[in-house]
Amino acid sequence: SARVDYDLFERTVEGQIFDLTEIRRWENDPSAYGYGEAILALISRTYGTPEDRLRAVIARLGQVPRLLQSARKNLKNPPQLFTGFAIEEFSGMGEFLDRDVPLAFATVRDADLLQRYDEAKREAQAATREYVAWLQSDLMPRSNGSFVLGPERYRKKLHYDEMVDLPLDDLLRAGERELHRLQ
Repeated sequence: SARVDYDLFERTVEGQIFDLTEIRRWENDPSAYGYGEAILALISRTYGTPEDRLRAVIARLGQVPRLLQSARKNLKNPPQLFTGFAIEEFSGMGEFLDRDVPLAFATVRDADLLQRYDEAKREAQAATREYVAWLQSDLMPRSNGSFVLGPERYRKKLHYDEMVDLPLDDLLRAGERELHRLQ
């Protein structure tokens, strides 16, 4: 089991390096700057006290304006499809912060803490609205990149993400057989 854990860890690290150096999501995928999962991780787990987790949410929300400013500097030429997905994703963040996060912390009674959440939420929502407007007016018109990885990068991605080392032709044949079986 230690060897399996090691292999999983090694592939994860190699995959992250591959993503940073070859896929470069930070340059070509506006959704790479999504912060919903970072908040969801804090509201969906029950470690620590709700107050401590809400403080962590507030701290993360406080970084949203800077994160989205970095996105504006880093994004180069994403595929139009990626920019469209990001517009949809970020457009839903306001509702998530208004509805889902407060539900997760319904037991918190500290008025000061709740007020700090409201302030951090408003700032994050304002930065998010500005980001969506920028995505629509500035990035979308110049989103002409390709999402195609090509055979070599796709093979590497399968190796790192799925631990699949089959030749792509063999994998395609296996996929087609399974598709026909399921149909």
